[in-house]
Amino acid sequence: MSRRISRTTAAVIIGIATAIVAPATALADEDLTLEPGQSATVSTSVPTPLVGPRPDIVFLADTTGGMDPVLANVRNNIGTITDRVLADQPDARFGIAEYKEQVNGPQVFQVRTPLTDDMNAVRAGAQNWLDSAGGGGTPETDFINAHFRLATDAIAWRPNSTRIIAWFGDARSNDPSLGHTLADAGNALRAANIRVVAVPVSGGTGGGLDAFGQATAIVDATGGALMPPAPADQVATALSDGMRRLEMVVTHRLGTCDSAVTMAVGPAGVTVRAGTPAPFTKTVGVLAGTPPGVYRCTVQYLINGSPGTTETTTVTVGDAVAPTITVSVSPAAPNGQNGWYTTAPAVTFTCSDASGIASCTPPVTLTSAATPQSVTGTATDTKGNSAQATVNGLKVDLVDPAVSCGQAPTFTVGSPAMVGAGVADVHSGPVSPGTAASADTATAGARTVRVTGSDLAGRTGAADCAYTVIRAPTAIAASPAKITSPGLLRYAMTTRAVLTRTDNAVPLAGHQIRFTHAGRQLCVATTDAAGVAGCTGAISLVESLRGGYTATFAGTPAFAPAAAQVGAG
Repeated sequence: MSRRISRTTAAVIIGIATAIVAPATALADEDLTLEPGQSATVSTSVPTPLVGPRPDIVFLADTTGGMDPVLANVRNNIGTITDRVLADQPDARFGIAEYKEQVNGPQVFQVRTPLTDDMNAVRAGAQNWLDSAGGGGTPETDFINAHFRLATDAIAWRPNSTRIIAWFGDARSNDPSLGHTLADAGNALRAANIRVVAVPVSGGTGGGLDAFGQATAIVDATGGALMPPAPADQVATALSDGMRRLEMVVTHRLGTCDSAVTMAVGPAGVTVRAGTPAPFTKTVGVLAGTPPGVYRCTVQYLINGSPGTTETTTVTVGDAVAPTITVSVSPAAPNGQNGWYTTAPAVTFTCSDASGIASCTPPVTLTSAATPQSVTGTATDTKGNSAQATVNGLKVDLVDPAVSCGQAPTFTVGSPAMVGAGVADVHSGPVSPGTAASADTATAGARTVRVTGSDLAGRTGAADCAYTVIRAPTAIAASPAKITSPGLLRYAMTTRAVLTRTDNAVPLAGHQIRFTHAGRQLCVATTDAAGVAGCTGAISLVESLRGGYTATFAGTPAFAPAAAQVGAG
């Protein structure tokens, strides 16, 4: 900078070319549909404003000599700058301050307009810059003192406000400056949470605002923005653009959440440039057992620690409760043996749900014989939830076993007899592969007997099996006749025969044997226990000469007839 030589008020002023930007779009609410016990993770982009919320902005100007064109440029465009901020943050407040060099005494630092929303007062304060322009040292100023004062006692900053010093000048500062070092100023600004936007003015005579890196140190200490050097007619634009370059720290805190809803937001904080969305991730959950309904949870996003925007997440909880389905079987228990059904069991499903039943499996009758069988039913309610019920191990045998007769056997009369048959069953299986029935052999002849077989389910099958009953075969063994003469011209013949069964050589007792000689009956005798029968009959002399006889068994219902001849009888 240099001492002021003359006052210039006729400089050509070029306005800010950037159009006023509308405020950041409010964060849209989130709508989710979840079931009890479910959760969803969604991404959220939190819009950030061009200027932080509740901004308190103090325009700090170097009003030493030679700054007239710069001051005029900012004064003429101060309304455009403030309008731009107000369009984004309607509750903004603005202040006007200036600094010179300590040789200027009380004018080394002055607040022309305290923080206000009165734009007339702001414009008047900017005009005061021009009215008081001039003075200063060579080549220093005392902006370190100005920053320290703004951070400590010169401005009544509002609580929870975004605090910005929009600063421009063309010369470095004394250090220390009225007893305050550069480090003192940086620490005070940082403690007051003030950010500094610095615009070095180019083409001036002050040697440069950042000639000793002082502006860089202040900007770095406050997380502010150091703009490129700007000519006099571009300083207002640089100030406006610089406020848009400030970084914003976006954090969050949970608001009110219905007890059925849980929410976790991450990360804890995101640093972005002004006007850039800040990305976050939300995990929203619904507690198990939550009844259907609409639930809400809010999260508030803070920008530089000040309330920014609030997002409401609406969670619609559907009916996630599965319907009830029960199964019954008729007959309730197997009606056959060994756990088998011998009639077709009917399986019935009963379905219910508070929201209503959309579908329920109809009754199923098991008409096919298979083992084992399972039947599954499904219930679906009007909300799409479903449940199943299964009955297992249904053994069904609806077919009698097959009984097949073999070749017809032959029995003798009176003998014990069993007629056998085969048993087959493809479902439950036969109790035994063979069966038999007692046959009647009381009389000879062709007969049938009902033979019955069973399967493991208790079903029975039968077949009439044929058999034959015959009389037992017999045979007579006759001994040679014995002829005697008991008197003059009297003769007698004695016979002897043995009657037996030929199938087992058992002698037959109690049966009459008829003995004949020469065509006439000689005598009749009954067999004894040894099957022996014999008798003596009178014969003539002529008959005695022949010496033979015939023994005959006439037969009975149980025994076949037999005969034997001895000699020429």
